[in-house]
Amino acid sequence: MQLFKSIAFFALLSTPSLGEPLRGVRSNYVADVGKLEPRADPPAGYDTVTIGETRRALSGDTLFTNGLATCIGIVIRSAVPGPSKTFDKILAHISPTLCQTQENPSIDQQLRNIWALYDAQPFSQPQAIVAYPPANGDAGQDAFNSYVIGEMRNYAGQRNCPVTPIQRDQTYVNNPGGSRMWIDGSNQNIYWSTFNTPIA
Repeated sequence: MQLFKSIAFFALLSTPSLGEPLRGVRSNYVADVGKLEPRADPPAGYDTVTIGETRRALSGDTLFTNGLATCIGIVIRSAVPGPSKTFDKILAHISPTLCQTQENPSIDQQLRNIWALYDAQPFSQPQAIVAYPPANGDAGQDAFNSYVIGEMRNYAGQRNCPVTPIQRDQTYVNNPGGSRMWIDGSNQNIYWSTFNTPIA
């Protein structure tokens, strides 16, 4: 069954009649963080999550990722900041990689990595946020979004963790700082792009 899902998903991503295939994981939209305007920047000393990677952080620490154009950002956080020196947040940068390589894990492996970190030290009152780009008529992007959201609900349902999908505003995604997302360590707020207001 898994093989069939992978073949069907690959067909959607690569069929020209259904729209352009998804851009590769090495996006041209990775901004130079040093040139961002000074509003709502992540605090100094944050941990960076690269494409295809999942990381967790201790209470008070910030997790940051950049280059989210067609990729999906996923956060699992405790509803309230955890006690000092305990893990209370996870950030994943999910790329549309169908085949696992040494450099890039498959979509399914990327999702399993999130829950492996979570299960190692579950959070009190967990919440999952899936920040995805609009498909804008692209069947491949729509299939990727739907698959990731569906699989997150499957995993989270086994752990009593509500999942909130949020469609990102991509207005500034090609501008410096427009494709970044982070979860602030001090208040668990999630920020996207160049917007001052948290998305969750």
